[in-house]
Amino acid sequence: MNRAQRFPRLAALLRRPSLLLAGALLVGSALFEFSLSARIDSEYALIRARAAATAAARALREAPARLAQARHQETQYRQIQASGFLAGEDRAGWISALADLRQRLALDNLAWRLHPGMVSELAPPLRVTVMEIGFVSHDADTLARVLADLRANAPGRFTVTHCALAPEPTAGGGDRVDCRLIWWTAEAATSDQVTP
Repeated sequence: MNRAQRFPRLAALLRRPSLLLAGALLVGSALFEFSLSARIDSEYALIRARAAATAAARALREAPARLAQARHQETQYRQIQASGFLAGEDRAGWISALADLRQRLALDNLAWRLHPGMVSELAPPLRVTVMEIGFVSHDADTLARVLADLRANAPGRFTVTHCALAPEPTAGGGDRVDCRLIWWTAEAATSDQVTP
């Protein structure tokens, strides 16, 4: 005989409290889990709020420096843009600058040749245009003056890749100067091409 049969009254009396105890344990554990979950969620929310506040405070501290940097970069951009670098090939501007230079420096024998522009192999967004210039000079400083004048008055930027000086027997003691210039140009970025 088992205990339930021996003590039927006791088993009946203990069944209800044991079910109540089990129910109370289930409800208590569910409440504990719910309160623990709510506490963890509130801790995570507090951590996120503190991180956001820290980031906002850092951004506020860095704002003057970023503003100064942006103004400096804008100034540099405007200078580059004004120099003619951020534009398409200005072949007419380059030729006009050479014609003006010929008059200013009295270089009647100044000649030039422009090659077709192409995409740069070194920096694909840039375009390069090769220009060959040549003249006869009796003064050693003429080449420096020609290059300085072009840099100051011609739209755009260029680099000198080659210059050769050779005696010119038909010029009465002058030297033949032949130089190869590369004009660099880039299209100005539009607002949809600029990434923050």
